[in-house]
Amino acid sequence: MNGPGANTASTPCAACKYLRRRCNQSCFLADYFPATKSQEYLICHRVYGTYNLVKIIKSVQEQQRHETVATLIMEAQMRVSNPVHGCFVMHKLLQAQIDENLKELDAVKKQLFVFESLHSQIELLDNQLMNTSLAVVPQSDSEAVGNRRFFGGGLQASLRD
Repeated sequence: MNGPGANTASTPCAACKYLRRRCNQSCFLADYFPATKSQEYLICHRVYGTYNLVKIIKSVQEQQRHETVATLIMEAQMRVSNPVHGCFVMHKLLQAQIDENLKELDAVKKQLFVFESLHSQIELLDNQLMNTSLAVVPQSDSEAVGNRRFFGGGLQASLRD
């Protein structure tokens, strides 16, 4: 849109079309409800009424008005689809999803803590094994000969005996 009340002379905005008024350059709702958004305007009109809709939009700073209209449209659609609770149903649904995701995140953090502690214990044991030198006990000659036979010390070891 080009500015407040920007409208072509041939096409009235959704509000003027519904209210059967002539839509001119000073039409306040033309920027927010062009002819292509007639369904959105009808829903907002049914929930808020045109007077209250204009009052709500004017109560907001100009740079926030398009976002406000988008929010009003969404809230009106929710109110039409669920007349008793409106947006509150969506709020409860999203809050339940957030709570569920927080529980899952908590469980994953606990698992991560367990795995990290196991990993650090494994690293500690690994370092201890690397730093520990195995004591080698010297063998007597007779034990060495017996070990050669047992471990396959070769043909010469068995011939000497």
